[in-house]
Amino acid sequence: MRIRAATANDIISISEVHVDSWRTTYKGIVPDPFLANLNIEQRKRYWDYFFEQKQPEDPVWVAETDDGQIVGFANGGKSR
Repeated sequence: MRIRAATANDIISISEVHVDSWRTTYKGIVPDPFLANLNIEQRKRYWDYFFEQKQPEDPVWVAETDDGQIVGFANGGKSR
């Protein structure tokens, strides 16, 4: 596994992990209908916009398996 800076080419994989992680992490905490309505296309639009507007101080990192599958991500930035 390796950690690397994300690129716009990673948006679909990041979107998939984003939805899957919310559904797993927040099951039983957030109402099921909310989690069921999360979708990859919606997250993809969010990440498309994020990468279009991204500044150097807004890093995004991905965790990638040896065979290239993205299994996690993290992003950060200045407090707003």
